[in-house]
Amino acid sequence: MDLVSAVDQYVFYLYTQRRLAKNTVNSYSSDLGRFARFIGDSRHACDVTRKDVEAFMAFLTDQGLSSRSLARNVACIRGLFRFLKEHNLCQADPVADLAAPSFSRPLPVVMSQEDVEKLLDACPMDTPEGLRDRAILELLYGSGLRISEALNLGMADVDQEEGICMVRGKGDKQRVVPIGECALDALRVYLQKGRPALLKGRILTRVKGPRNPLFVTRRGTVISRQGLFKNLKKYAAAAGLDPRISPHKLRHSFATHMIENGADLRTVQSLLGHEDISTTEVYTHVSQKHLHEAFTKSHPRAKE
Repeated sequence: MDLVSAVDQYVFYLYTQRRLAKNTVNSYSSDLGRFARFIGDSRHACDVTRKDVEAFMAFLTDQGLSSRSLARNVACIRGLFRFLKEHNLCQADPVADLAAPSFSRPLPVVMSQEDVEKLLDACPMDTPEGLRDRAILELLYGSGLRISEALNLGMADVDQEEGICMVRGKGDKQRVVPIGECALDALRVYLQKGRPALLKGRILTRVKGPRNPLFVTRRGTVISRQGLFKNLKKYAAAAGLDPRISPHKLRHSFATHMIENGADLRTVQSLLGHEDISTTEVYTHVSQKHLHEAFTKSHPRAKE
């Protein structure tokens, strides 16, 4: 099997069997496509050697790729040859023990609880859009949802009686997430006053997204990520916060504040929908940084 065909088969497997997110699959396809072009599209996949891969990595280094990008490429190539071996398409794996470049993962930016409150309070409660955005932001912070997960919620996905919602995460994987009382109160107000006002006299238009979407616009469509980003910047400015704020910072803040208040790592991993707990572990470092800063500031023997 030539290298291009092997890459196509692996990418198809990632999308249909592993059910990875479309953007993730596209990233794999792009990186492995560049690898195939460097090695030679018609080269038999089983003839690729360790030296070939090392030459490709040297090429990427010369192109100025960061350690993070180099590590991602190594992971892609490892995955490809592991797939070929496991499916008996190649007998040997030339990169099984190839070390990926090390890099330091940047710590996520976390808002203080006070700043979160300021942001939430900046949503106007006298407009249906304000009620809607308050409910969305409460969910992002109160339940740790990704912005795409929140905007893809349908009416049937929320159980107000049980205080839970059914979330579709990356790779279309589902998980049940509890909704805190503050977020639930904001949702109820939005559903009673905001959503009916937005849809008054209009027919729901399902351009994309869930059937009977939870968060709508006056046009009867799902609010877009761009629309929420624009409103978020406006609320941040009104609250005197950095306008570069993003919805994902609320998710980071959710995880960090959970750990700071005693939640165990496995629980936070489950709530966030992380497949690998190493992804969740970054929040313990943020929490440790917070503890160290509090110690340095508060203890009389911490500094001269």
